[in-house]
Amino acid sequence: MFKYTLPLMLVIVLTLIPDCLVAGQYHALRPLSSTKPSPSPKPSSSQRPSYPTKPSSGESGTINEEYCALRSRMSKLWTDHVWWTRQAIISSVAGLKDIDAITQRLLQNQDEIGSAIAPFYGEQNGKAFATLLKKHITIYVDLIHAALAHRRDEVNNFYTQWEANASDIGTFLSKANPYWNQQELTNMFNEHLRLTAMELQLRMNGNWTADVTNFDQIFKQALIMARSLADGIVNQFRTQF
Repeated sequence: MFKYTLPLMLVIVLTLIPDCLVAGQYHALRPLSSTKPSPSPKPSSSQRPSYPTKPSSGESGTINEEYCALRSRMSKLWTDHVWWTRQAIISSVAGLKDIDAITQRLLQNQDEIGSAIAPFYGEQNGKAFATLLKKHITIYVDLIHAALAHRRDEVNNFYTQWEANASDIGTFLSKANPYWNQQELTNMFNEHLRLTAMELQLRMNGNWTADVTNFDQIFKQALIMARSLADGIVNQFRTQF
């Protein structure tokens, strides 16, 4: 068992190392503006969601340890988010007895994400963010129960609530930071919802190969979310980085 487990652990650890450490440099930050960046136009339903952009590349410098530490912490928290969500799906579908313990760990992760932004936006805003994220989790737990009971109307209702919560998260964050565009954030979180809903469907259908492929996409997208949030903080609080 260990000869397979150890390489897998190494892959995960290497994935979480910020690329600024690997490259030995960090990306130059976008110049600050006196005005709030203009919101992007709302994409059509056929367009792929766009994501908040990273700091522009170009100039190189010495490693910014604070920036790398923030990126690393965000990556750990958001990969924990999708990992424990996956465990909750697996345990729910399989009817395992560990579901309560896993759900509590998943909710704890939302407090941890809220605490990660508290040094920049205050404890109250950190708790408010955690509350929105916990609602994201509890709605999905209800959606899972409805799906397992084959109550399609309830599933659709919970998914609508889920999307509304994603919009609330995007609005909350964009009000706190002008470098977090509301529409881009909402698109990003809606893509997270779509992939996570697909994860449940694939597990319920026993489509294991597609499920594994889908989780690869979920993991990559979690890193995109982590980087987007970290880069927004760095751009807003440049004097701290």
